[in-house]
Amino acid sequence: MTEKTMSGSHDADQDEAVRALYEGFPYPVVLPDLDAVIAGAKVPLWNPVDSAALYFPELPARRDLDILVAGCGTTVAPVLAAYIPEARIVGIDVSQSSLDLSQQHAERHGLTNIELRQLALEDAAQLGKSFDFVHCHGVLHHLADPTAGLRALGGVLKDGGALSIMVYATYGRAGLYMLQELCQRLGLQVNEQDGQKAQDLLVQLPPGHPFSMIHAERQQRIAIPEVMDMLLHPRDVSYTTDGVRQLVDSAGLKFHRWLGQAQYTPGLSGLVSAGLGPELASQDPWEQAAIAELFLGTLIKHEFVVTQDHRRTPAELFQGDGLLHAIPVLAPHLIVEQDGAVVRLANSAHQVPFQLSGDVGHFAPILQAIDGKSSVQQQLDARPETASSQSPERALALDTLRQLYFSDLIELRVGP
Repeated sequence: MTEKTMSGSHDADQDEAVRALYEGFPYPVVLPDLDAVIAGAKVPLWNPVDSAALYFPELPARRDLDILVAGCGTTVAPVLAAYIPEARIVGIDVSQSSLDLSQQHAERHGLTNIELRQLALEDAAQLGKSFDFVHCHGVLHHLADPTAGLRALGGVLKDGGALSIMVYATYGRAGLYMLQELCQRLGLQVNEQDGQKAQDLLVQLPPGHPFSMIHAERQQRIAIPEVMDMLLHPRDVSYTTDGVRQLVDSAGLKFHRWLGQAQYTPGLSGLVSAGLGPELASQDPWEQAAIAELFLGTLIKHEFVVTQDHRRTPAELFQGDGLLHAIPVLAPHLIVEQDGAVVRLANSAHQVPFQLSGDVGHFAPILQAIDGKSSVQQQLDARPETASSQSPERALALDTLRQLYFSDLIELRVGP
């Protein structure tokens, strides 16, 4: 974990400074098109219905979820309420201005399955409710004690529930932290005038500045609320993969999986082409994740799932014969492009683009068999060339399914 603070120690004054920033400059400032969300034309990333297998692989997908959006800001709670009308959404935030915008957005679209309250996420127990799914993206890293915040959210999970977490990543934000220090040295404060100065500063950045990993378009003016959130925030903590592990362990919870696990799987990266496959194979999953983060260098956030300690992880569920009994599901943001006899597969939810390509004749039967109902074994048994447990075609198909899974192109549920 790396900490960047713009003022003093972790105390009540700094908590108030964080709240005041979002009261004066609610963020995100651009509200999404809820009509497109309601119509299903815009699918929220990693949502707990379409990607239910990421959070609840032991269970079939369901829509009647109790969902807490912790640190909901201006957009997330109404988006989930619009996309999953059967769910019951509770959004909490320290900023009343942000909650007011969320409420206006919800009322404008007639959403009745949403409740909004001004409450710090550390005090989530005061809601007197428990939840199947807790969404907390972009919030823990602004707390005085992120571990206490995560522990509090774990305390309102129903048995078998899941937390979806996003925290800032250290290495990919290096250019932003340089600019935070620059603004601090210049004495810029959280006000409209200094926000405009910081906005103009970004336009004048020289070509090649590391900030371009976050915003590639230097000449496009960034909205002042976003500038405030990035450059003038009173409290900003970032994490490496090792820091994520420490955060989850110290909260007394269990790391379930990464969202976008391809980005933490160095066996899918150029390190293998560099002849480092044997060295990678000898590393445990956490060390592999750290290696992948260092090699990519551009991850600006870590998204991951946390559960109670008694729940089994996907690594435990789908190892060995567990894959044969799993039910594969196509990833909701799967992109399939065909160029003659070659097919290219990718997931648009990735921060760093990953692509799996190969012969259409090989991939097509595997992908076409995925119906969200039958198990891997049933799908392989149904094809003459893969029906025999000893056939090389079956072994190749299993290897391909593993590649598809670790590349986030399919998701896996536990079969009957």
